[in-house]
Amino acid sequence: MTMKYFIYCRRSSDREDKQTLSIDAQIRELKVLAEKDHLEIVDTIVESQSAYKTGRPFFNSMLERIELGQADGIIVWQPNRLARNSLDGGRLIYMMDQGSLKEIRTMSKLFTRSGNDKFFLQIEFGMAKKSSDDTSDYMKRDAQSKLLKGEWTGMAPVGYLNVDAQGKIAGNFYDHDKQTQLLKLGRPLRRIEKDPVLAPLIRQFFDYYLAEYRTLKEAAAFMNSLGVKSIRRHGRYSISMVERILKNPFYTGQLRYEGELFAGVHDPIISTKEFELISQRFNGHSHPKVVSYDFVYRGLVRCAECGCSVVGVHKVKPSGKEYEYYTCSKRKGECGQRPSKPADIDIQVEERLRAIQIDERVWELCKKLLHLHYAEQVDSQVLIREKWQKDLGNVDKRTNALLELYISGLLDKEDYTKKKNELLSEKMALTEKLSDSGQATTNWLQQTEDFFGLAHAAYEIFKSPQTTLARKKQIVQDIGWNLEISEGKLNWQYKKPFDFLVERQPAKVSVGTRKYGLAKKKNTSLEREVVFWRDGRDSNPQPLP
Repeated sequence: MTMKYFIYCRRSSDREDKQTLSIDAQIRELKVLAEKDHLEIVDTIVESQSAYKTGRPFFNSMLERIELGQADGIIVWQPNRLARNSLDGGRLIYMMDQGSLKEIRTMSKLFTRSGNDKFFLQIEFGMAKKSSDDTSDYMKRDAQSKLLKGEWTGMAPVGYLNVDAQGKIAGNFYDHDKQTQLLKLGRPLRRIEKDPVLAPLIRQFFDYYLAEYRTLKEAAAFMNSLGVKSIRRHGRYSISMVERILKNPFYTGQLRYEGELFAGVHDPIISTKEFELISQRFNGHSHPKVVSYDFVYRGLVRCAECGCSVVGVHKVKPSGKEYEYYTCSKRKGECGQRPSKPADIDIQVEERLRAIQIDERVWELCKKLLHLHYAEQVDSQVLIREKWQKDLGNVDKRTNALLELYISGLLDKEDYTKKKNELLSEKMALTEKLSDSGQATTNWLQQTEDFFGLAHAAYEIFKSPQTTLARKKQIVQDIGWNLEISEGKLNWQYKKPFDFLVERQPAKVSVGTRKYGLAKKKNTSLEREVVFWRDGRDSNPQPLP
């Protein structure tokens, strides 16, 4: 009876296959062997996939065809082309035991169903698996060594470039213009550098997503509109690819490898605070619902009776007349809360905003005092930096102590990785504070001016017919929280420090007069009086609350 054979050729990009002949060379040599021994070839199977793990589709299909009787043997370059894992190797031996597979021919040896041949074939498979295990251990140690030095082990994500040891952009990503721009940095190039062309575009993408809640579909459309090309999708970015970018801590200067975070030496594109905000959005609202008709208080107000969200409803009567109202979503069942008109809620919100309003004179006076206080803040910034430096040193000590516990076996891998990631995030946040401390006081001044500016103008902006729904919603979010409706009445709590403006007690202060302005000091009362703003410096000045 004539034997029939499959020719099986495999080569992957793994380190273990670097010395293996190419696919074309394997096919050529094996066909020469078949012709020399007058073997009948049923089919030639070619696969480019590692055999370290199970799941090779062409390999599995070949074995199924052998079990169906289409062939009796396999011609292969070496046994390790067939299996580098115990399951596939065991399956081949079992098929020889059952008689469906009668021979395995290599360039140097013939393995039959005899006990000795199957024994030596098992040794070949075992040696192949041992070689793969050794290679895997080496690669893990190599990756760990690179990660501890802050270097990434693979291809950098979009927005970054891999650079070789000679300072040249690696692989097919080399671009003369980009290389020239990198050389202008005037320093030795790191193994990962920001892409001078794509990094600003990726920053625009993050700014777009951070500006407000976006769907992943909107984010993908914006990414594609920037002209950033994807290699895998022929230039188009899919929703899943955009999601991976948004969840990748690489853009904050960190490296995530098998769930563990490492501090990278590459320059970040976004801050850790921005990344945390993105993570919070994914955890709570990664796919916001697209609505065709928006409402100011959608997602901001809850029902005081059952705790469900209050939703806006827009309806059109048969006559064509449109009307709106807010009502409990009743997600927990029936609720007796009555609907509320948008105008009634607007009036109550305007009352809350009027309660914190400060007039033009007080606003100008606040800005003047803030700039006086700014000089004191510059001096105190030195003390704050010293504290941050001390906190950074404590984080390093805690990280080293954590490593000692892990090495001694008192802490398992999961707990070590979780705690180490927390400490690294804390370290990154402190590092960012130190690097940004030069602008910290200026930022404080700007934030405080924004606070008084919002207190001064929020009421007028909110009631203006030209103000958009999005702007009104933002004002409510910035000033109020824990909003509830009970029988048409809005319960409202002020965010800090706006609550202080409501709690202030009337008092006479030296702020000048309407007739003579701030240049003339005279005790007088105002329609909206305050307790701490004075047109002058106290003998014992205290920090602003």
